Amino acid sequence: MENLNAKSHINILVLVAFFAAMTALGTSIRVPMPAAIGSPFVHVGNTVAILSVLLMGYRHGALAAGIGFAIFDILSGYAVEAPYYFIEIFIVGAAAIGTWRLVDFSTHKTFARLMMILLIASIAKLIMTLLHNFVKALIIGTNAPTAVSLSLASVFPTVINCVTTIVLAGILYWPLEKILNKMILNKGY
Repeated sequence: MENLNAKSHINILVLVAFFAAMTALGTSIRVPMPAAIGSPFVHVGNTVAILSVLLMGYRHGALAAGIGFAIFDILSGYAVEAPYYFIEIFIVGAAAIGTWRLVDFSTHKTFARLMMILLIASIAKLIMTLLHNFVKALIIGTNAPTAVSLSLASVFPTVINCVTTIVLAGILYWPLEKILNKMILNKGY
């Protein structure tokens, strides 16, 4: 029994490392976008991040994604942003897992329910981005109405990332779940 438990821990560690690396890689393949606040870009890191949460569970999946985003940020000159994005994935992941539980996805795995989970996670991501941009605009010295305008004007790349995440995660979830279920059955929810 002890050997099986050690093997399970090793599998989880390997999966966390794999999804962290894939999140960093997916974020590094990017298309820069213009914005009034920050220097956003379109990437598939969010897709990998949400898949890690859905496939490994909240704790391990959000940790893997947070580490992946932090690695990307530190290696790409965005180190000051790393703590924010590390925390953000735990919030977005909580929205996804909360919806998972609300729609009882574990026992009723349908495409419509998966889309609902991905949509709610994307809405959480949009809200977090709007709040983040609002605070950044305030920090640079704008007043609140201007900060709201700048935040809204800068949200378009996040909308593209969210749509991309919904489409790609909706396609990739089922085959990846099948592969991971063969590798490790304990998801650790």
